[in-house]
Amino acid sequence: MYQAKINQTGSLSFSEEILLSELLRCFGAVISMPCSGNGTCGKCKVIAHGCLSPLTEKEQTILTPEEINQGVRLACQAKATGDVNVIADSLPSVVEIDFLLEDSQITYDTTNGLVIDIGTTTIAAILYENKNAVKVITQENHQVSYGADVISRITFDKEHPNLLSKLLQQQVSEIIAHCNTPENIVIVANTIMLHFLTEQNVAPLGEAPYTPADTFGKEYEICGAKCYLAPCISAFVGADITAGILASRMTERNGTSLLVDLGTNGEIACFDGKQLLTASTAAGPAFEGAGIFMGMPAKPGAIDRVTIENGIISYHTIGEAIPQGISGSGIVDVLSVMKTVGVLDESGSLIEEHPLCQRDHHGKPCFIIPNTNVMIRASDIRKLQLAKAAIHAGILTLANKTDTLYLSGGFGSKINPENAEYIGLLPNDFAKQIKALGNTALFGGTLALFSNDARKKMSELSKHAKTIPLHQNPAFTEKYIEKMSF
Repeated sequence: MYQAKINQTGSLSFSEEILLSELLRCFGAVISMPCSGNGTCGKCKVIAHGCLSPLTEKEQTILTPEEINQGVRLACQAKATGDVNVIADSLPSVVEIDFLLEDSQITYDTTNGLVIDIGTTTIAAILYENKNAVKVITQENHQVSYGADVISRITFDKEHPNLLSKLLQQQVSEIIAHCNTPENIVIVANTIMLHFLTEQNVAPLGEAPYTPADTFGKEYEICGAKCYLAPCISAFVGADITAGILASRMTERNGTSLLVDLGTNGEIACFDGKQLLTASTAAGPAFEGAGIFMGMPAKPGAIDRVTIENGIISYHTIGEAIPQGISGSGIVDVLSVMKTVGVLDESGSLIEEHPLCQRDHHGKPCFIIPNTNVMIRASDIRKLQLAKAAIHAGILTLANKTDTLYLSGGFGSKINPENAEYIGLLPNDFAKQIKALGNTALFGGTLALFSNDARKKMSELSKHAKTIPLHQNPAFTEKYIEKMSF
């Protein structure tokens, strides 16, 4: 029998060689593996010492010589063959409460309860007492160990039925129990997450015509608690967007408006004064850091701002901590800086002759943020091109102009709009004004928690909204190719 010491706080016994990722999972520690454990994303780095399998070819490709010397391993590749000591990062992402209930103009039916926002990457929850937030919980969605996006998880579910459902149910159950199982609970999420949560078949959501088994909008018993699951609009426009439309009040204002959730699924809602159109661009998780070599969630040590002034490039990290990686808002900024100084050309290629173009540990061109070890590689830029082109083309497919562009989600609330336009993530001169609203899914869920009228409005919005499919839309395809350039 061997012993594994985990995060210097506990230990676990095992009798035969085991992947470090499985060892951590048995201990209850969940780490991100957007590539589903294929050893290609490098997000499951841990520090491990003791009896370990030799470095795999994939580890030698991903890890730098310095990391190897420090004992860094990929948890999805390295196996414990005897006594080991493993340290895995477990710092939570940073989620801020950035809305005012006083501005919402609702009638309160209750002032207590729990709101849970199940995102593809992050789960956030707020417990309220007398309209005041008394507890905020933020966790990485434990499903990230099995894929970065909903399509990869649907594929995984075909091979391992109900595993992802049980995993999500357990995580949500623990959050509810941690809040003493309040009487009033509202859950918002995308359509696929709600199917997983209620153990409904997700396979039809992974192939045309993408038909959901349920669009929710009623109470369910989840993990032994009565929960209201907010209504979805379609297979890829979920309850989180319905909640966001409600929270923004975009359908109650004069003029045209557009709501863009710059998350993994890239959902968009457009209201022209009469009709509510929605779409999903499948932008992927690149701007949330997944799949980007040194990308990371918004937590201490993440570079969230990069600026250039008088030729001097500066950066800021969350928590003023030592730079460990870069978050979505920092990625937008650094691409803007790279374009400004001329190290990044219009096609997205790094100019190798440029003095700021350096080499990574494999000798390939990269850009390193000055006074840090944080780099942007050519492969990162390609992934970001795909994501920003999808969002940009999706916006233009629904509208040519708008009076107000609302940005939702943690990433959307932190980006510099001018830089986002400069790199082509958002269309230039598209909106008269741009407003960052923060986590509108949580805000809309909060309204639904407190007000029965809000639930009725969400139901009406979900029924009246029309979804525009983009996967076979010629206009979207044309714009998508066009917007690949910087």
